[in-house]
Amino acid sequence: MAERRYQQLGGQHRPTMTIESPFAAIEPTRPPPRPKRRKKARRSHEVSGSVRLLSALFTLALIALCGGAAGLVWFDRTSAGPGPLMETRSFTVKRGDTGRVIAARLQAAGIVRSENLFVARYIGLSTLRRFETGRPLVLKDGTYKLPAGVSVDKVLEILNRGRSLPSLLTFPEGSTTHRIVQRMLADPRLEGEVTNMPAEGVLLPDTFDVRGMNRQALLARMNAAQQDLVSRLWAERSPNLPLQSPHEAIILASIVQREMGPNDDPRRIASVFVNRLRKGMRLESDPTILYGIQGREVDWSKPIYRSQIRKPTPFNTYTIAGLPPTPICNPGRAALEAVMRPAQTEDLYFVANGRGGHFFGKTLAEHNANVVKWRAIERELRKRRRERQAAEAAARRTSAADTRSATSATAASASVERVRQKVVPTIPIAGRSNGTAAAAPGSIPLPERKPNR
Repeated sequence: MAERRYQQLGGQHRPTMTIESPFAAIEPTRPPPRPKRRKKARRSHEVSGSVRLLSALFTLALIALCGGAAGLVWFDRTSAGPGPLMETRSFTVKRGDTGRVIAARLQAAGIVRSENLFVARYIGLSTLRRFETGRPLVLKDGTYKLPAGVSVDKVLEILNRGRSLPSLLTFPEGSTTHRIVQRMLADPRLEGEVTNMPAEGVLLPDTFDVRGMNRQALLARMNAAQQDLVSRLWAERSPNLPLQSPHEAIILASIVQREMGPNDDPRRIASVFVNRLRKGMRLESDPTILYGIQGREVDWSKPIYRSQIRKPTPFNTYTIAGLPPTPICNPGRAALEAVMRPAQTEDLYFVANGRGGHFFGKTLAEHNANVVKWRAIERELRKRRRERQAAEAAARRTSAADTRSATSATAASASVERVRQKVVPTIPIAGRSNGTAAAAPGSIPLPERKPNR
C-alpha cells in the first residue's frame, strides 16, 4: 500500500509515492501513530490558588479600609457640623438620665438630627477619653443653654463641662414657714421630703439655686443664712435698742415685714415700733391679729373686722403688751436690717396713704388727721373700683351684642351664597343666647377697721 506523504520542496507540498514490500502489502493497514502532544510551557505569570485567595482577601480588606476611612470622615464631619436647632433654647438633663434617654430627648427637641448618631459619638468619645485620661465622658445633670445650630460635638462638650444655667427658686419675704415648705414640695426640681418642719421665723427668704438640691438641705441652708445675717447685724446694732436678744429682733422684724408697703422706708416703719416699745405702748399691729386667728396657714389678704381687733390671742398686739411669743413670718434682709438700725424719729403712728406707703404721725392729733386723709382716699378708691366694674360690665354686654350681630351677619351671608349658587336654600336660624350678660358684681363694702395705731 502506498502512503501519501507530503514533502516540502521549494516552499510547496508535493505528493510522493512509496512502494512497500509485497508482504507489507497483504498485511492489514495499520493506523498511523498518534501524534505526540506538545506540552505547553507553563506561563510565568500563573499562580497557585492559595495566592489568589490571599490576593482577594487583601483586596477586600483594602476596599473595607477605604470605606471605613470614608465613613469615619463623614462621621466626624457630621458630628462637628451644624445641627438643626433654629434658635437658642434651654435643655435639661435630669439626674439618672442615660445617654440613650438624653439622645432621644435631644432628637425630639430638634437639637440633633439622629439619636443613633449622638449615641455613637458619645460612646466613641467616651472610650477615647477613658483611654487618654482614665475617666469616661460624663453627661452632667442640669439646665443648659444651647445655641442655634449647635453640633453634636458641641452638645457633648456643654453637657460634659457641666456649667449649667442656675435653677433659681425665689421665696417671697414675709412668707410663713408653712408656705415656704409648700412651695418647696410643689417644685419638681427639688428632691426628697421635708422630715423636720422648721419653726416660724428661722428661715431667710431669698432666691436660691436649687439645682440638684434636697428639700431638707435647702431648709437648712436658709436657716444657716439667717443665722449668719442676724449674728452680723446684732453685733452692729444701734445702741439702746429695747430688744434683749437676736430672737426678739427677729420677732419685731417679722412684724415690720408684714406692715411695710412697697414704697415704704423699712427703717422708718421700724422706728415706730421701737419708739412704742421704749414708751411701753402696745404695738397694735394688724398682721398679728390675722396670725393669732389663722396660725401658720394665715392668708394675709383676709380683711380684719372690728370684732377681731379685741379678740385675745397670744399674738394679738392690740391685747398683749410687748412682743408676740414667736415671729409671725420669715422676715427678709431689709426688715432685719431696719430693726437692728432703725431710723431716728419720734413717730408713734402710721396709716396707709393709698400709694403703697404710709402717713406718719408723732401725736394722736396728727394721726387722726392722717386717718381722715386715708378715709377720703379710701372713698375715692371705692368709687374708682365701682366705675371700673361698671365699665367692665358694659364692655361685656357690648361684646355679647357684637357676637350676636356677627352671628346674624354670617348666617345672612351664607344664605345669599346659597342663592347665588342656585342651591335650594334652607332657612337659617340665627343663633341666640338664651342668657344675658352677667351682671356686674355689686361692690362689697370694706369691713370697718380700726385705724392703725
